[in-house]
Amino acid sequence: MSESDDGELTADIVELTEGWSLCNDDMYRIANQLVSLAFANKYFGADSNRQNLLRVCEAFYQELCALGDQVELRPNFDYERVYQLLIKILNSSSDAQDSEDVLVEEDKSTLFAICPISRRPITHPVSQRFSHGDDSCDHVFDHASITDLIRSSKGTNVNCPVAG
Repeated sequence: MSESDDGELTADIVELTEGWSLCNDDMYRIANQLVSLAFANKYFGADSNRQNLLRVCEAFYQELCALGDQVELRPNFDYERVYQLLIKILNSSSDAQDSEDVLVEEDKSTLFAICPISRRPITHPVSQRFSHGDDSCDHVFDHASITDLIRSSKGTNVNCPVAG
């Protein structure tokens, strides 16, 4: 093999590795989205949707199992544990018990207590709720966190850091 062949082979390997890493990132995002959908369906969805979501979860995790060691492990994220949580949520009856309703209400009351940027308690809340621009949002942030985000953007426009 010549040096140019070695260089092409190395470039091909790097390209395949980068592509596979992107696939692993997508699998992680899909797993997180499935968890979000499962909780949303548990409290607000219909039984038919729950059954469809359960089938999607099972198919996704069968594919993950088939990939085996090719799935990159992530710190603080265990696909098997997430799968067990999904099955538990989606196999439970759709009728929420009274105690679950109370927990949801408690969660709603503390929803804005954590800053979505820093994941720390909000000490000085700020928002664009009363702004009239096209880029305004209703999210509440801690003043220090949003100030740091704007400062780190170095003069470029900053969109809402919360997806959706």
